[in-house]
Amino acid sequence: MFSKKERIEKIIANYSHFSRSEVKKLIKEKRIKVNDVVINELIKIDIEIDQIKIDDIVLNIEQLVYFLMNKPKGVICSHDNKEGQTIYDILDEVDKNIKGLNTFGRLDKDTTGLILISNDGKLNHELTSSKKEVWKTYLVTLNKNFDQNDLLKLEKGIVLDGKPLKESKAKIIENNKIELEIQEGKYHQVKRMLATLNYDVIDLHRTKFDKWNLDDFNLKIGEYVKIKIN
Repeated sequence: MFSKKERIEKIIANYSHFSRSEVKKLIKEKRIKVNDVVINELIKIDIEIDQIKIDDIVLNIEQLVYFLMNKPKGVICSHDNKEGQTIYDILDEVDKNIKGLNTFGRLDKDTTGLILISNDGKLNHELTSSKKEVWKTYLVTLNKNFDQNDLLKLEKGIVLDGKPLKESKAKIIENNKIELEIQEGKYHQVKRMLATLNYDVIDLHRTKFDKWNLDDFNLKIGEYVKIKIN
């Protein structure tokens, strides 16, 4: 009988960003499981039967896809549509049926701008882990003119919930509009940071996430494009 089994290092290399040599290292470090059992050597498996986990994250055997969207206001970054339209409702019928799609982090319901959507769980974890330094840039419209003296306060690191945030970068775009770059992605972080300085956020739009810049894609609000990630 024909065997469907393939070498695990080949499978992981085909469906992730790991090379075959990196897979061998992961096995030595006991970071790979097959059917929830840690493996200690290179083996052959059947991808239709066996499940692979790397650092306890299931390896998605489907083709990895990546979408970049200019998220509209009023849309939630969730699979649960109890609160209204979700970001996945915007995808066309073929794309929304791809298994394992998730956003890379979240944008609040009333926040617009750049959001990544993919079935690549490994990359999602890497880019949203608190240990990873990933810069996000927002265009922030405030309820009043921004005081030049508050720039330094933002850049030094605002204290939220009794803990100082990592340093940020800020510059004034117009009287009541600033560009703010942050490294974390805490709950309502931008709004809460500015609230400590007695500002209310009227409009929040994300323009950059890590190496991706919304200006490079010429997307109208609500549009998305399939991208390649090497």
